[in-house]
Amino acid sequence: MKVIVFLLLVMSSPVLSFADSIEITIRKSLTPWNIKSVQHSGSNLTIISGENKVTDQIYRAMIGGICMGYLMEPESLSGITEIQVLNKWKKQGYIFEGGGEECQEYNNLPIKDTKIYILGKTRMH
Repeated sequence: MKVIVFLLLVMSSPVLSFADSIEITIRKSLTPWNIKSVQHSGSNLTIISGENKVTDQIYRAMIGGICMGYLMEPESLSGITEIQVLNKWKKQGYIFEGGGEECQEYNNLPIKDTKIYILGKTRMH
């Protein structure tokens, strides 16, 4: 029985540490913001802000921060296909339909085109 428990712990720890590293990297990218939590589940990343309401300006700034962080640590969005940015009650926010590839595209755009790019890949929560 002890061997089975040990094997389960050993097999799950790389997955856990990978998820933790994504969350830590995203938190670093969003340092200026009031972030309550960062949750990584499969291909989804959920950011719970401390804000009563996530405005489109806050959302765009957070996605921009995440994409800028991607320049420094590309593995931070490995396997991510959706980024949710929600208010502190998880009832309102926006969903960015993308991850690493979309951030790479975002980072290659002229600044004047970034707003349209983000909004084109966004739906409301």
